Amino acid sequence: MILNKKNTKLCLVLSLLLPFSVLASISTFPKIPPSKKFNLTAEVVVSSKCSIFQKYCKGKKEWKDGRVYVGEFRFGKMHGIGKLTWPDGEKYQGSFINGAPHGYGKHTYADGSKFEGEWYEGLREGEGAYRFSCGHEYVGEFSEDKMDGEGTILFINGESYSGEWEAGLAHGQGTFKRLDGSMFIGNSKSGQRNGKGMIAWTSGDTLRGNWNQGKLDGPSVFTFKNGDQFKTAWELGKMQEAASYVFSDGEEVTGDMLELEEYINDLIDQDQINNFSNNLCLGHYSIAMEHMSINNLKEADEHLKLAQNIAPFGSDRDQMVAMQMDAVQKKIKAGGWAKVEGETDQ
Repeated sequence: MILNKKNTKLCLVLSLLLPFSVLASISTFPKIPPSKKFNLTAEVVVSSKCSIFQKYCKGKKEWKDGRVYVGEFRFGKMHGIGKLTWPDGEKYQGSFINGAPHGYGKHTYADGSKFEGEWYEGLREGEGAYRFSCGHEYVGEFSEDKMDGEGTILFINGESYSGEWEAGLAHGQGTFKRLDGSMFIGNSKSGQRNGKGMIAWTSGDTLRGNWNQGKLDGPSVFTFKNGDQFKTAWELGKMQEAASYVFSDGEEVTGDMLELEEYINDLIDQDQINNFSNNLCLGHYSIAMEHMSINNLKEADEHLKLAQNIAPFGSDRDQMVAMQMDAVQKKIKAGGWAKVEGETDQ
């Protein structure tokens, strides 16, 4: 695999950014470059006896720009099974029709990325698999050279998105899985979460809400595994101050997040205190993840700190919060492409 400095930096950016915003911003999707244009008008330097008058021939053809084709011809054009190579190491091997890839073939690009699958008149079309130079891999359907239809992309850190695609972006129903065990299940539009959706954790806790242009917008409800609920409202990614916590027995407490946390001091039952603290910890954590998805790192960092303050020390949630706090700092320091809101270069 060939990795130059530019590709390495891009892959670092994608590996840090994608896990939190693959369904939040169009710009965060890894782009598959368009298929190689076949310049068939370039001057031929060396050619076999496969002339334009021969219906079928096997031979070799070289171009002045350094391309070499070895394989089958029909009336002088690449037609049948063959291999075409470029001087920079790029190569295509597979089926040709009338001078262009058509049918099944494998293409290895100069940057080390690879595509294997179906082609139609020189474009990726049908079922196929594309492996990016940095390790991300998409397996699924293509249309007009882009990820389109049903497909799954697996990122180098082990996270994934599986569902519907259109013109290279998530579009329709799908599931995005994170390393922390959570999943976003819902609708997306042009690469952004859009419409009703749900975030589910392996613990059994869920968050249901509505997303608009990648941001939570409208009422949202956390339902925790013990039956408690935490209700908030959002306006295009900004959480409103008013919130309420409903215990499984029907008791309801209202106020902002800090007021809800202060309510813990008035509780006597230790199990109720533990559940309340754990659940609000997850609430802060989820709010932080939403801010991360729109690159609002200042708010994300604040909510992660609040989550850490009330998470039981050494618990799974404490470790989960710590991992994301580390990820926020990495994004802040990653060369200026993701910074705390208001931060400027020196």
